[in-house]
Order: sequence, then structure tokens, then C-alpha cells
Amino acid sequence: MNTTHDFDESLFRNADVLMAILDGLQVKRYMENRPWPGFQDDLGTLLALLSNHQKAVNLILTKWDILEDDYTFRQVVTRLFQISQFANFVKAQQIVGVCRLIPVSSVGPGFVHEVGDSMQKVPGKVINPVRVEVPIASSFPGALIAAQQTPRLPRPNKLLAFASVMKLNFGMVQIDLGALGQRTVPAAVTTAMNTPAAIAQLIRYCDSKLNRLDAEFPESDLVRFMYQQGI
Repeated sequence: MNTTHDFDESLFRNADVLMAILDGLQVKRYMENRPWPGFQDDLGTLLALLSNHQKAVNLILTKWDILEDDYTFRQVVTRLFQISQFANFVKAQQIVGVCRLIPVSSVGPGFVHEVGDSMQKVPGKVINPVRVEVPIASSFPGALIAAQQTPRLPRPNKLLAFASVMKLNFGMVQIDLGALGQRTVPAAVTTAMNTPAAIAQLIRYCDSKLNRLDAEFPESDLVRFMYQQGI
């Protein structure tokens, strides 16, 4: 986890969605009850940087290929919620309703194996990335949903203005810039009949990726998981 403090605050203010990486090997060591020194402190620092911005957040869990043989995704999420900083961060994200943990693998299952605290390539295996496109695909609908839930700002939200012009829908509810004060947490973003073909294709692509993620990893939606589990 990169917790470097050298960043431009304006990048956070101007962003539509925030992303951060959780190192799967560090998470695996935590699951094995032998966390790396400073793991929880680094995680707390990272989440603090992402806090109080009222933005959609995607947490990208890397190296899922070395985790999935030993743990279910539900086990990983449940254990992370035992870290107070993690649980408090997700609870705060209920304001905008969007916070996901997305398991990815840049090399795919079986490509590497653990040797001590490092990874070693398995001879003869080829790279087969898994879900590396999902964090980007989920960013657009996530940002739209978060923007709708955020209290109205002095300056118009460009993303919402774009969505209104393009007649994008949140689930079955079409965006109404005059009703943004109403809190509605939609399940997905879909297209309206008069959406231009290119935008329609983009929304369908994003929606299909999110639907598949939710089907395979329903706990990925951390806000919903927290609500369902009564955490």
C-alpha cells in the first residue's frame, strides 16, 4: 500500500472517483495472522487520504490469484471489517453510497507462487489477467451515483450535467437535476432510448462488468455488505 503524502489536494477535489491499491500479499499475511509490520497503520493512513472527499471509492485488491486458493472473498472482506479504520471508512462512505473492493490479478491464476515473502514465476505458465478492467469500468457508474447522492454544490457538477444531456438513467430512475436532494441508491446505470450509440455502448459495457462482479463477488459492494451484515 502506497501511503506517500506528496500529493496535490486539488486532484482529490477535482476527481470523480478515487482509487487505491491494497497489496494482496500483505492482505494474505494479515489473513494468516502474521501481518507485515505497520500493515494496519499503513492501511489507516491510506484510508485517511481517501476520506472526507465525498467521492466514489474503488479499493483494488491485487494478487487475488494467491489469495483465492486459501480464502473466499467473503472471508477476506469480513476480516478486513475487523479493522476499525476500514469499518469506519466504509461506514462514512454510506453518505455517497459507493465503495467497492475489487479483486484483480495482473498475471492470472497459477502464473506465480510464493517463495518466502516474494513471488516466483511458475515455468511454462502464461499471463492471463483477471478483472483488471473492472476498476475502470465501475468508475463511471460509481462516480455518477456518488455525484447524485452528494449534497448540491455551488458549482454545477459537470458529470451530472453530462449525464442529464445524454439522458443517462440510474436503474429505472432518470436523472433529474431538480431533484438531486432526494436520496436514491440505484442498483446500476443503464441507457435511455435517445442516448448516442457510443455512450450507450459504454454504459452497457460498464453495466455488464458490474453485474458480473456483483454476481461473482456480492461482497464487493462494501456499503451494501455492511448494511446487510449490520456492521
